[in-house]
Amino acid sequence: MAVDRVRGHLRPIRTLAALAESWSREHALLLDRVPLEIRLAYAVRWLEVAGRLDERPWGLICPPER
Repeated sequence: MAVDRVRGHLRPIRTLAALAESWSREHALLLDRVPLEIRLAYAVRWLEVAGRLDERPWGLICPPER
């Protein structure tokens, strides 16, 4: 899943400051057109780093509707 792939790249980031810096670089590179998968991955990683969410795969956090 695309969100989990991006989250895998973000996993080494361990502070909110470093995550914000990474987002700022991503945002600048994509010229305000950051794909939804990347936005979701950063949002979930923010919650993980802040201690609000554990590092479960995206499919367990947000299972598909049936």
